[in-house]
Amino acid sequence: MNKITNLFLLTAFLYSCTESKSTTENVQIIKSLENKIDSLGMAFETESAVQLSDSLLNYDPNNYIALGTIGINAFNNRDAVTAIKYLSKLVKIKPESPMHKVFLGLCHEQLMENDLALKYYQQALEPDSIEWPANFMKIRVKTVVHGKEAGFQELQLYKESLNPIDYHQLNNDIKNYNEDGLNSFYPPWFDSTERTKFLVTIPDELYNSGQINSMEKVELVFAKLGVNISCIHTNSQSKDYKISTTDKYLDKLIATDTLNLKKL
Repeated sequence: MNKITNLFLLTAFLYSCTESKSTTENVQIIKSLENKIDSLGMAFETESAVQLSDSLLNYDPNNYIALGTIGINAFNNRDAVTAIKYLSKLVKIKPESPMHKVFLGLCHEQLMENDLALKYYQQALEPDSIEWPANFMKIRVKTVVHGKEAGFQELQLYKESLNPIDYHQLNNDIKNYNEDGLNSFYPPWFDSTERTKFLVTIPDELYNSGQINSMEKVELVFAKLGVNISCIHTNSQSKDYKISTTDKYLDKLIATDTLNLKKL
């Protein structure tokens, strides 16, 4: 799981918020700022997005997009205190949204306030929550709150709607869960440059036949072997893929000894 996944989570988070309404004459300014923030977020220009979000809050103090942008950016930078300040407002403004509570819980995990984190995860699973924009997150939360068996049951419930990589990686994460919180699945702020890196080389017959010729297919190969990895670079000419993993999968990855695995 990498920055693309983080972007998806942020997009899903903001998608769960309806547009903020304003009865002032600044409606056009607010809409323009919202569009710019959205574009900057898609381009990973987070600092500029946060700056515009601060400006937007001057016009609309309860703007969902601005509050979410600042809160999630602070969370990704491991500034849990700032993140809680903004995400708490979202929970009060839109209490039926589960994702607000999930990210607030993750912030409390960062501060080692696990009881508070669990409280928000439990609230996120309450029946009156609106539809989850990301089923894989709901599966993780269910595992943290109710245990592995409940997580596996939820995984099977959404099996048909999940792509194969998500399904197998979730299955691996649930299997390896040690009751150490939602962050243990994969920290959203985790920079792939901090991970141990490896190189795999795809044999010609597998690459040319299309069996393993993309980053997604490489990740799926290892996920089926019980190891979650992220592809971070590829060279189509040499058929090489640079991959990384987290500590809990490191030994298992080395033990696979597949696809000409080499430690960098």
